[in-house]
Amino acid sequence: MRIAISGSHATGKTSLARLFAEMQPAYLIVEEPYYLMVSEGTLFSDPPTFEDFESQLERSAALVSAESSVDVLFDRCPIDFLAYLYAFRDADLRDLPRCFEIVKESVRTIDLVVYVPIESPDLVGMGSHEYSRLRRWVDRTLRGFLLDDELGLGLNVVEVRGSVEERVRQLADQ
Repeated sequence: MRIAISGSHATGKTSLARLFAEMQPAYLIVEEPYYLMVSEGTLFSDPPTFEDFESQLERSAALVSAESSVDVLFDRCPIDFLAYLYAFRDADLRDLPRCFEIVKESVRTIDLVVYVPIESPDLVGMGSHEYSRLRRWVDRTLRGFLLDDELGLGLNVVEVRGSVEERVRQLADQ
């Protein structure tokens, strides 16, 4: 089974992936594109740019589209990066149709998307971190993309909530 964990930054996606893989050792975790790219020498801007998220979307799509004969757990989904790109309302958005096509093509290979929302109270939180506003915006956008199927992708999506152990149980029940 090919599972992608989706959510805004600092929602517990990686913790969920790691604990689930400990309990289900048949699953291979594919690390988040950002960390893979940084380990390969990619330098990202601070604050992140449209191009930073676009390159992560392309990498995420390539990872998700790669053939695999094992059960895979992707820490992030191409749809995540589309949500981040949508946050650049004042940017030149001519590339978004191309990005949507990349997402649409790549997510066909995903059996299940696990949406990890920002909860109230916030279980992970970022305090007054400068990216907390972006985090909330991306969370709302992902909710629309995944749960309300605003993109018309018809994906199999489950929303998980609670402690990381509760989230793992919810995922294991799928």
